[in-house]
Amino acid sequence: LDTKNTDLLVIQKSLKDTMLMHEYGIPSIAPNSENTPLSDKVLDKLESKYKIVAYVGDNDAPGLAAIERLKERRPEIICYSLSES
Repeated sequence: LDTKNTDLLVIQKSLKDTMLMHEYGIPSIAPNSENTPLSDKVLDKLESKYKIVAYVGDNDAPGLAAIERLKERRPEIICYSLSES
């Protein structure tokens, strides 16, 4: 992975998760909480800058709900849920 010229941005559920991604050189951001969706204006800006935008959320009810809401709004964003195991 060429971390200096990456086309990937990962939207995480928390600041702690973004710090781990940054340790590996992967651009990552997080909203204030899983229940606070990023605005369309912010998503438009991110999608214009990065070729691939992915979202990673928890595999609990709030995390899965956040994934479903984002998939409905932005089907082009790749969405994953983290396993509890």
